[in-house]
Amino acid sequence: MNQTICKHLDIYSMSNNETGNFFHCLAYHATAKPVSSSLLACFTLSVIVTNLLVILFGLFSHREQISIFDRLLISHSISNLISGLTALPTFFVSTLFNYWPFDRQLCTLYLAFENTLAAIDIFHILFMSWIRIRSIKAPSNYKNEFFSKHIITLIALIWLSASLFW
Repeated sequence: MNQTICKHLDIYSMSNNETGNFFHCLAYHATAKPVSSSLLACFTLSVIVTNLLVILFGLFSHREQISIFDRLLISHSISNLISGLTALPTFFVSTLFNYWPFDRQLCTLYLAFENTLAAIDIFHILFMSWIRIRSIKAPSNYKNEFFSKHIITLIALIWLSASLFW
């Protein structure tokens, strides 16, 4: 039963079975809200921390030999970090209140931004898969191809194409 429905029910006009369901519903929401909000907070913090660690490890572990895949992984982690810093907390607030507490324009902007970040993630995964296939299929030509020299341009193209997609 929805929490807003639970608040508006009239307890005195219910039978014993309905009253039991009503109090079960109230007890469920009284225990489920702190559990779900703490799980969402832990998930948001874990997304932020793990993506920060991936970015720092990718940038500082082998600086002079950073590969194409590492650069794509760093870019992918940056998009996930942006999602963890912006989209997940607003989702957390709307889940905590059980409704969207902001205005309609912010809801539209939030959905467009979240879908853009999801498209950026998908494009990164597709491009990383393509690079892995190319490195397995033709390992001798893998380092000499066009995208190894212009990886920053291709990462910008991934971000731009995903942004234009939405």
